[in-house]
Amino acid sequence: MRPNKTANVSNRSWDTSVSSVDKMLTTVVKRLLQGFLVLVMVMVLIFVLLRLIPGDPARQMSTIASEQAVEALRHEMGIDKSIPEQLVVYVQNILQGNLGYSWFQKANVSTIIAQTAGQTGRMLGLALRVSIGMGFVPGPYPPRPSPSAS
Repeated sequence: MRPNKTANVSNRSWDTSVSSVDKMLTTVVKRLLQGFLVLVMVMVLIFVLLRLIPGDPARQMSTIASEQAVEALRHEMGIDKSIPEQLVVYVQNILQGNLGYSWFQKANVSTIIAQTAGQTGRMLGLALRVSIGMGFVPGPYPPRPSPSAS
């Protein structure tokens, strides 16, 4: 005689014990902290690598300016400080929501992002529609068996 599996299912108590909830919460918190740590490490790595690129941005932006004008531009850009000091200022600005100033477009980076957000959204929507179309159109058609499979 076969055991009745449906009776066992109905008698199950859905135990959401504290230990299983604690394990899940611990895992989620651990993953969030790991993600934050990776984000900070990548931010610092990119910042330092960009500062180690040879060349002087102030000199490149004003090739015909006097040395005093170049030094004033370095001070205004904040690149006259050491790399750790620049990093501290950068992190403080990021935490305050200040993404910086684009010296080439002569505008705040937040303003530039806000101006291009609509175009980016339209491109994202188009890419989403194309990818959905490419996924759903061939979806109902099963693959044909290869001739060598017979």
